[in-house]
Amino acid sequence: MSSMQGIQRAESNPYLHTRVLASLDKRGPKPVAGWKPVVALCTALVFIVCLNIFSWNNNAAEDSASSGSGSEKEYELITLNY
Repeated sequence: MSSMQGIQRAESNPYLHTRVLASLDKRGPKPVAGWKPVVALCTALVFIVCLNIFSWNNNAAEDSASSGSGSEKEYELITLNY
């Protein structure tokens, strides 16, 4: 408790606040990134979605075309015609 005797309030530079505000005003607004990254990302996503749709349709067409006699050969089934 004796160490608290003689304590004084800290005094700051009276012009510090105005200098900080002036340096912040000097910088100006933060630049905006622009539309190029957004357009590039959207283009890439559309391309990926189109590839997925094409691949899905291609696999569905192959599955329907090979569903008849292909499975017989795959499992070595013998078909009898009565």
